[in-house]
Amino acid sequence: MQRNKVELTWTAAKDDGGSPVNNYVVEYCEETAFRWLPAGDGDAVLGTRCVVRGLTENTAYKFRVAAQNKVGVGEFSECALPVTVKEPVGVLPYLLLLRSLLAFVISVSMSMVGYSNCAASDVI
Repeated sequence: MQRNKVELTWTAAKDDGGSPVNNYVVEYCEETAFRWLPAGDGDAVLGTRCVVRGLTENTAYKFRVAAQNKVGVGEFSECALPVTVKEPVGVLPYLLLLRSLLAFVISVSMSMVGYSNCAASDVI
């Protein structure tokens, strides 16, 4: 985590609902906002890692991830805790990085049209 970006990582779903995952859709919003914005200029994320850039320092954000396959986009998983974007200082950067990495290990369970519900688990 730095003053204007956050790196998100998550674990791929073990069950793809019968159709392989093509990519992931990542969105973010300010903690008090209701409008979700696409991360990475709205481009599909091919792996289980995404760097969200262009964030405002000292602002708290929420993030969510959904898997997509040929059937469509599944339900979004949400991180339970918003993260405030700050410039790390001294030894603190390593602690903030560790906290951000742990806070964003998101298990994405696939939920495609006609399949089971999506579930998320946050590790803090």
